[in-house]
Amino acid sequence: MELAAFATAIMSQYTLCVGIDQCPVTEFTQSIIVGLRKIDAINNTKSVGDCCDACSSNEDCLAFTYEGDTETCSLKDDYFFKDIGTEFTQSAIFPGRMSPYGDGPIPRACSTPETNTYPFCDETLTTQNRVNDLIQRLTLDQKAKMMTARQSPDGGVKELGVSEYDWGTNCIHGVQSRCTVPDEDGPGLCATTFPNPIGLGASFNRTLFRSMASVIGLELRALWLQGVGENHDGNLPHIGLDCWSPNINIARDPRWGRTCETTGEDTFLTGVFGTEYTRGLQENTELDSDYLQAVVTLKHYAAYSLDNYANPAKPDEPSVQRHNYNAVVDPYDAATTFFPAWEMTVKESNPKGVMCSYNEYNGAPSCANKWLMKDVLRDKFGFDGYITGDSGAVEDIYVEDAHNYTDTPEEGIAAALEATTDIASSLDKGDHETGSPFTWYLQDAYYKKLVNDELIDSAMNHSLFLRFELGLFDSSSYENEEGFWHVPKEVINQEAHQKLAREVVEQSFVLLRNDNSLLPLDRETGANVAVIGPHYNASSDLQGNYLGQACAGADRFDYSCIRGVGQAITDANKNGKTTLTKGCDINSNVTSGIADAVDAAKAADYVVLVVGLNTDEIEAESHDRQYISLPGVQDQLIEEVVGAGKPTIVVLIHGGSIGIEYLHSWTGEEDMSILTTFYPGANGADVIASPPTYPKTICARTPPQSWPYSPDKPIPQQHCEYPRRFSSATQRS
Repeated sequence: MELAAFATAIMSQYTLCVGIDQCPVTEFTQSIIVGLRKIDAINNTKSVGDCCDACSSNEDCLAFTYEGDTETCSLKDDYFFKDIGTEFTQSAIFPGRMSPYGDGPIPRACSTPETNTYPFCDETLTTQNRVNDLIQRLTLDQKAKMMTARQSPDGGVKELGVSEYDWGTNCIHGVQSRCTVPDEDGPGLCATTFPNPIGLGASFNRTLFRSMASVIGLELRALWLQGVGENHDGNLPHIGLDCWSPNINIARDPRWGRTCETTGEDTFLTGVFGTEYTRGLQENTELDSDYLQAVVTLKHYAAYSLDNYANPAKPDEPSVQRHNYNAVVDPYDAATTFFPAWEMTVKESNPKGVMCSYNEYNGAPSCANKWLMKDVLRDKFGFDGYITGDSGAVEDIYVEDAHNYTDTPEEGIAAALEATTDIASSLDKGDHETGSPFTWYLQDAYYKKLVNDELIDSAMNHSLFLRFELGLFDSSSYENEEGFWHVPKEVINQEAHQKLAREVVEQSFVLLRNDNSLLPLDRETGANVAVIGPHYNASSDLQGNYLGQACAGADRFDYSCIRGVGQAITDANKNGKTTLTKGCDINSNVTSGIADAVDAAKAADYVVLVVGLNTDEIEAESHDRQYISLPGVQDQLIEEVVGAGKPTIVVLIHGGSIGIEYLHSWTGEEDMSILTTFYPGANGADVIASPPTYPKTICARTPPQSWPYSPDKPIPQQHCEYPRRFSSATQRS
């Protein structure tokens, strides 16, 4: 969409400050930010008109934001817009990011007469020579921007014809992107979603691991070509071809909030998962054997299994957080627990990316730990790709409230580069600001002689080389009509992908107990079924974390297009009667609904009791549990509903372990089944409701740890200490 047409479309409903030739704006709506990338700030601007004139007189200005309170005019070279109030809904006007690079054809390097004569465009040269040629043409400022992972579309160089590139796409169990924009061909298309990896691990099926990753890689190419943005509130630049996935950490503690992203605690299973995922995502020789389909980024290296843990036995002590804790790992644990999956994956499948973790490893932040990343990962394991810091991890090196490992930011980024960290990003600067520690401090570090050209260019080489291997600089790749540049959008969530996603769900469920073959129920005859519990009609809670947009044309957190558990069971029990009763909330001490739940159970022939955790408040990134018991009054709900004496199917929704041995050892007269479904994704409710699938599920086995539940004796956190503080003198000694 041309800028003028875009402005006309949105200004019919809102008055925005958009810089176009005629500058029709006469008013300013203060709840709207227009434009993302600031190219100039003009102070003492008395009116919107003055700001508009300034934009019109600057050939690089496409939009501006005028702050009337401070009389500041910020000129921008894109026309992204964001509401910072409460009434405006971006998707109602135009879903996705509007910028020179988003929501449209991806710009191609080396594709114009003005740019295709550079040596880095010459496909007869070796890739290394081409990369070297491009690097030597870049300024220090351009390099710093290219070393920024996301929230920055500045990784391109217009005068060289090099387009921007976003490194931060997540693909934990599907591409975490927006849906495509609806057009004359129909509604938007949304990425296929699979169960969270903890459920995938339960299948112990390496073929499924690779098949899922192959679908994700192919859909990533198609979504990238459509120019969609990452699925974040800030609507970041269009997704790249790098996946910050898979998570191959070992779930060493059952209360870790990110267990659902992993395949559990088994090192061999995790290594197989990483290996097969890498092959599926990066390789697609049938479509194009000359290039990588996508880039895997294994995360998080290393010894990371704590996010934010408060010891209930010591309530007066501060919590230990991933940004400041030190993982103390002895050689035996390193060799037997924390390193095997990394070594197997790197040696057997050649992943092209690794993410260093927030935590320290034996006294040095992972992203500044030269022994960990260069000596072990690169030299011993043979890794030859790029390394990115987790979002904010490079900042943690020098921030006082984090590791405080160096005295200055410049020393911090120097330590990161010495450890071969190539890419960085920021967590706390806001989604409408761009940058990373490299964009903020690299030039100062260079002038202070803390870093040199060789160190910077080595980091540039690691990442730029992959952009060539993806075919982003080869005109022959553009012209190959069967290749990666021509993946049609119709592959996104196509029928074959939906079928595979359902098969993964079916193989991920674990049948922990099934008295007298209570499952499967006779769906054809029908029965009086009571569906009870806080997840009685779960839809969004089935999805887990790291989610792409699910429903085209809707809000990014809208799951109305996905069937809930109660709805699916009602449809499956079409010849019977189904009663839905919550009983209690996930994490509440309110018991007033339990009596109604018990009454529903007494009146039913069968009870389906759907309980567990969620990733909104119980277990999540940055949020660990203190105990493994069910939160709130769910245990009381279970006890009283089971006490009603009806055959009961307990369905567990969760990622980490749940202490339910009292159910496993239950000896009541009525039959009981216990089914753990983990976070099964978009197809979860239908599979829960479809008894014919249950015979398949008995082959699945639970991959996370099993711990005895003891409320009086909390399990201590494994392998961590409270934060150490190092002076730069100590660090350098």
